[in-house]
Amino acid sequence: LRSLNRAFGFIMANRSGRYRIVPDASDSDAGADGDSEEEECPEYLREVVEEYGIQYPEVKTNSEVVAELQHLASLNQGLEFPGEANSDLARQLFKDQATPWHDIAWRHIELTLAASQEFAEGAFYHITGVDDSTSGAIVNDCVEPFFEAKREKLRDKLEELLHPYANGCGIPPEDEFRKIMRGIRLRRLARQIQERLENRPEGTQRLDIENMLRDLDVAEVDSFGSAKVLEMMEAFYDASLSTFTDNVINLAVERCLVYPLPALFTSENVHQMTVEKLEELAAESPDVRTQRDDLEKEIRILKEGLRRCQRHRPHLRGRLSYSDRSFFAILTLPHQRLSP
Repeated sequence: LRSLNRAFGFIMANRSGRYRIVPDASDSDAGADGDSEEEECPEYLREVVEEYGIQYPEVKTNSEVVAELQHLASLNQGLEFPGEANSDLARQLFKDQATPWHDIAWRHIELTLAASQEFAEGAFYHITGVDDSTSGAIVNDCVEPFFEAKREKLRDKLEELLHPYANGCGIPPEDEFRKIMRGIRLRRLARQIQERLENRPEGTQRLDIENMLRDLDVAEVDSFGSAKVLEMMEAFYDASLSTFTDNVINLAVERCLVYPLPALFTSENVHQMTVEKLEELAAESPDVRTQRDDLEKEIRILKEGLRRCQRHRPHLRGRLSYSDRSFFAILTLPHQRLSP
């Protein structure tokens, strides 16, 4: 389960978006800020990550997303001032970007269910030994219904955890949201400064550089504030991603599956069973009963053979065993002491 949780966290951090939005190719050293860098999967985790079957998302540049946002904004204009970001548009973009969350989280739940059920069944088969009928009856009557009930409970829990994000009504923590927004803007500003400085003509004076840096944001301002909408969506996405990932691991898997697992088969469960159910669980299988009857028959044959062998065993007179001689020696000691 620890490995599955690590794999789930890696996939959510790197493959959970519908698109992977990267800086434009014209930006200098676009991947240096970490926006487009994808964390490399550790070698020990690759096999587990492959079990999820989640492919890499489609790559889109900032310019492509901004162009799409401008088109959507032109169709959904409200009372916002020109150039102001539309928060509703940012939420719509977030909902579209978070579409794969359900399938990824449900795949994680399915894998944890399968691993937990395999462990529970293996434990019962190990305890009951070779009697497959007893272990099979416990698995059919106790283990499988337990995990089927947990599957439905986890399905409902996942819908509950996804509700704020699927409906776009979730509100990220304000401090974290502002912190992420500040980081996104600083990274974008750093890219712009680096690009302007690298592309400046030779002999550019200090005053020209100051004017060039002062007007950095002018080129990106549009009538709909699409660039800021994208930043708001990315901040909302990053703030919500870690919260959702932790909730799936702790509130869904740990709380609804792992924590109740020790109560799968307890003495209280046995006490509440009917006599017929106990007889069914403890009854011998036909194979075990046949094997026991054959062994008892062989024991009777061997005992009868031993009895016949003892009947025809020759009796040797005057030949006492060491223990017999010791016994008779002890009996004769008092008489020897009384003789004159």
